[in-house]
Amino acid sequence: MSIYVKAPDLVFPLAKDVYKVQKRPGHCQIVVNNGYQGIKVIAPWSGTEVIEVSFTANYADSRVISEWCFRSDGEAVLLLNEENRKACWLALDSSGKLYDLDCPPFKIITDLRYIWEDDLFWITSGKSYKFFQLQWQDGLPMFVESSGIKARIAHRAWRQALDRLPVEGCNVLRVEPDKSQMLYHHFSASPGQVGVVSWSDETIWSAPAPLEVPRLAFHKAQMFILYEYEVHAINEQGQIEVVYPVPEGFHYSGLDTIPAQDDQSAALVLVCSSLSTPSLNQVLVYRLDS
Repeated sequence: MSIYVKAPDLVFPLAKDVYKVQKRPGHCQIVVNNGYQGIKVIAPWSGTEVIEVSFTANYADSRVISEWCFRSDGEAVLLLNEENRKACWLALDSSGKLYDLDCPPFKIITDLRYIWEDDLFWITSGKSYKFFQLQWQDGLPMFVESSGIKARIAHRAWRQALDRLPVEGCNVLRVEPDKSQMLYHHFSASPGQVGVVSWSDETIWSAPAPLEVPRLAFHKAQMFILYEYEVHAINEQGQIEVVYPVPEGFHYSGLDTIPAQDDQSAALVLVCSSLSTPSLNQVLVYRLDS
C-alpha cells in the first residue's frame, strides 16, 4: 500500500514563473530558472537564495531555457535555447564569467547525453549520431564536431554507458554529472521503463513505469516520477511506495533530490506553481532517509 505524504517538512514561496529545476552538482542546493531573465541557486533547507545570475545580453532575447548542462563541480552551467539556437556559459562561482556561443547543431535540443568534468565536455543526443566537444579557442568556448571514436578515446566509460542505454524509444531526462549517471525513460517498451545508467561503475537500475513520464529524480533505491498533480516514488519492481500530492490550487513544475550534508537530511525538493497565478510558486521540502 502506498504512503501518502501530504505535509512537507518545509515549505516556502518562490516568485516568478518556474519551469526548470535541478540539483546543483556537488551541493545541497537547487538551480531554477529565474522567470525569463536568468537563473538562481537556492538552499532548500534554509529557503534562501544563494546566487542569482542573469542571461547574457545575447541570450536574453531567447528568454527560455530549452535545456541546460552542469559541470560536475556545480561551478558552471551551460544554457541552450532550441528556437534561437543560442547558448550561454555562466559561472556559478564568484568569478562572474559568462560567454556566448552557439548550440551544437542537433535538430532538436532534447534527450541530451553529456559529460562535463573540468575542461572535458562531450555531448550527443539520442536523436542524433553526432558528437560534439566543447573547446576553448582564443579564450572563448565553442562546440566542435568530432566522432564517437574520439569520444571513446577521451572517456571510454562514458561511451560505454551510452551503449548500455536502450537503443530505440529512449529519452535521457536528466544527466547527473557529479554522480556520473543518466536517468532515462524507455517509452517504446511494454510496459514502459525508467532507469539509471552510470559511467562510474557498471551498476544499472531499472523499473517498470508508465508510458508517460514527464520528469525524473533518483535517490538510492527509489525513482521519483513527476506528474501534474502527484509525485510517485517507485521501487525497482515498479511499485508505488510513496505518493506526494500537490497542494490544492497548484500543479507540479519540477523536482530533484539533494544529498545529506552536515546535520541536514537528504531531501526531495518539489516546486509547484499556482493554477491561477503562474508567477506564484511554492517549494516543498520532504525529508528522506529519516
